[in-house]
Amino acid sequence: MNSTTNRAPQAASSIVRYMYLRLEGKVALVAGGSRGSGRTIAAAFATAGANVMAASRNAEACVEAANTIEKNCKWVASNVGHGGQVEALAAVKPEPTK
Repeated sequence: MNSTTNRAPQAASSIVRYMYLRLEGKVALVAGGSRGSGRTIAAAFATAGANVMAASRNAEACVEAANTIEKNCKWVASNVGHGGQVEALAAVKPEPTK
């Protein structure tokens, strides 16, 4: 695990405090949500109360991101550059948070 991986949850908390995000009851799909800025965005949305679906081509990276974010985060391995995979991704419907 690199230092960027460890910073995503802390950065997410800062983003949520700064932007006053309130996303309870919402669902967010974050393509590229397994690392870098995508992971930070997914963590910020989860921290703000959204139920997050993090998507990435790398299943192992998705699992690690979801485990790091912990709350309100599921994952799916998908390449949004391929039409059939986008349709499969759109068919996944995570339950909104209450």
